[in-house]
Amino acid sequence: MRIAAVVAVTAALVLPLASPASAAVPPEDGTVLLKDSFTEKCLDSDSGGKVYTNDCHTDNGYQKWQWIPRGTGKVILRNIATDRCLDSGGESVYTSTCTVNNQHLQWLYREHTSGNLELKNVATGRCLLADIHSDVKTVSCDDINYDWGPTVVPE
Repeated sequence: MRIAAVVAVTAALVLPLASPASAAVPPEDGTVLLKDSFTEKCLDSDSGGKVYTNDCHTDNGYQKWQWIPRGTGKVILRNIATDRCLDSGGESVYTSTCTVNNQHLQWLYREHTSGNLELKNVATGRCLLADIHSDVKTVSCDDINYDWGPTVVPE
């Protein structure tokens, strides 16, 4: 009885000291699936450069993106299957040949209020959004439904 009381008191003192969950930021140079929190679908692409969302499958190389850090809070997302990078011009989102200094290929990431990530294009200042029709575009960054949960997966 006394041991149980000591364990209960110890647990009560230790548990509040546990660290809160951190934002969903993948490790440097990791491969991720990017799941839209609104549609629950993953960012997908094809060899022609089209970008859309689809049901998530960890074995689908077209849904795997290499997370390539480009300085504090910036990333380039390279599609594993196509070797092309996530690009944006205005509202359009597509993939194109990866070039290191092209700001249209760079995305700022920060923690969204949901705990997932907001992805904002460096060149356009617009945020990545998926709609219920599986279309992907960028919008002004005042919509609550533009957060993405990265899941680290093996290449």
